[in-house]
Amino acid sequence: MPLPDINDYTSIGLPKTDATYTDELFALSSEEIDVISKLELGTALLLEHKDGQIDARYLLNTPTTLIGRNESADILLDDNTISRKHALITRQDNNWTLKDLASLNGTYINGNRIENEAKINSGDKILIGKYHFVFFANDKNVNK
Repeated sequence: MPLPDINDYTSIGLPKTDATYTDELFALSSEEIDVISKLELGTALLLEHKDGQIDARYLLNTPTTLIGRNESADILLDDNTISRKHALITRQDNNWTLKDLASLNGTYINGNRIENEAKINSGDKILIGKYHFVFFANDKNVNK
């Protein structure tokens, strides 16, 4: 029996997820569009999707937001696929970046694994472990 390809697994031996993103999975309700349109300058919203519906909303209103399994994380994701300090969202002026903090399972933007840090824009889909998010900053083009 041939051994499985090492590239089919994460560094801790879990099978990689097949991150597929569709507009239907991340469809916004009129209420969500209204909330996003009212974001103040320098703030953003991270919407967690689960089973085609929004499961949680996270307001990003500080210069940095730590995401991880550690209880001191700003966004606590309690799952063993998440590193204790998994990722960091940073705002500088009105520009937002997402940095992977050397996590075991990686951090993805629009299905692409980021190696270190990448710019994020309104509408970007973020995958951290088994958690699916959509990022929105105070952007005039919410109805893209």
